[in-house]
Amino acid sequence: MNRLNKFQPQIFLLISCLISRLCTSIYYIEDIDSLRFALGVQDYSIINLQPHFPGYPIFLFFSKIAFFFTNSLGITFSIMGGISMFIIIHFICKLAKFELYSPAGLFCSATIFFNPLLWIMSNRYMPDIFGAAIMVAAFYFLILHNDSKYKLIIGSFLTGILAGTRLSYLPMIIVPLALAIYKSDIRKYLFYSFALGIIVWLLPLIWITGWDDLILAASKQTIGHFTDFGGTSITNNNWSLRLKFFSSSIWSDGFGGYFIGRHWVTIILSILLSLLILLSRNNFINNFKTNDVAKLLFYSFLVYSIWILLFQNVVHKSRHVIPLIIILLYFLSVGLGDAFWKKRVSYIFSSMYMITLIFISIVLVIQHKSPSAISKLKDDLMNIDTKETIVSIPLIKYYLETHGINANYINVNSLDKNNIPETINDAILIGDYTELFNDSYKVILDSIYFHNPYVNRMWPEIHTFRLSKYFER
Repeated sequence: MNRLNKFQPQIFLLISCLISRLCTSIYYIEDIDSLRFALGVQDYSIINLQPHFPGYPIFLFFSKIAFFFTNSLGITFSIMGGISMFIIIHFICKLAKFELYSPAGLFCSATIFFNPLLWIMSNRYMPDIFGAAIMVAAFYFLILHNDSKYKLIIGSFLTGILAGTRLSYLPMIIVPLALAIYKSDIRKYLFYSFALGIIVWLLPLIWITGWDDLILAASKQTIGHFTDFGGTSITNNNWSLRLKFFSSSIWSDGFGGYFIGRHWVTIILSILLSLLILLSRNNFINNFKTNDVAKLLFYSFLVYSIWILLFQNVVHKSRHVIPLIIILLYFLSVGLGDAFWKKRVSYIFSSMYMITLIFISIVLVIQHKSPSAISKLKDDLMNIDTKETIVSIPLIKYYLETHGINANYINVNSLDKNNIPETINDAILIGDYTELFNDSYKVILDSIYFHNPYVNRMWPEIHTFRLSKYFER
């Protein structure tokens, strides 16, 4: 009975994570990335970008199992998200050495549970939250191993698993893994366990995809990511813009803080959060020298920040900061310290913060349940004549075609302003390319589709137009 009581908080947390995420499931494809993973659950094919390389085989393996029982993409990804949130909270509390039912543990758990970005991503058809769960678990076993060889081996194995779950999170683990290997006298076994963590997903991936096709997909997508479409600093070297969106992703998307154009409630949250940060700062700095966990997480934070600033699309995809948000929430919770929770005013203050956080998160997840701009556009085009001409970028064409919208598609990027064909008269133009057509066509605004960019930064506002040819008299 005592053993059951010991696990009751964890059981309650797991059930809460699952029920909350199931209640906020989404039943539409909100963007092009989500589409690829939805297709991957139903028909896995890296060659067909379902999903794109590196294929995320671990995530999609478990997603396929969930989908087999649920036959619902929305429920499948919410189950994955709910379990992932439980793992994240569980191991962050362990890293912080908080009892789940203690004031510090409850605060830490609640700030993660109700974090707006983490909640939205735990419903999205994406592997980010599941990858973050594997990452946090690996942190725990690599850092708080207490000289346990088995924990180190598990941590090393999970690092290999992480490579098959969310490869771009691997830089986050470099520091604790390197330190564990350096200090350990079982380096050989750590290497074996890491290799095993890779083998368990790589061999099936080779078997399913084929060696030649896998190499082709890997080279094409890797080169493309870094030199063409990945939004890295190589292709988008506007550093003021990169730093702006990097910081706003953390503050506004990640913590729900105020930014120009946001609701006034976010100002209240920003004030309360800023005060909490100030209260936690001194204690965190004082304990930093003796807190090995905080040190390693801080160094990992720096390494990963550099990685995404250089090589990830931080301008258009705020989800890349998820590992940083989790680490910062750990810092905040640990920084407040035991002394903070001995004062009655602390409970009032933290409750005010939690109320505003919950309000903002609930509003965002409710908005998330409504279709995104591209999904609304798709719904309006479902019954168009197959003879219609649609002028758009290839990604929008792919999204619409995959949803069964058959039309005569023209790539807007292939058109020459000085040689616009007459065949596109009365065509539907998706996106504002007025300057391309205004010499030969009247561009008539038809519809505007939008969603809250703090729910999803991708295509938050889409304009559609009709092209009408100018005729000479």
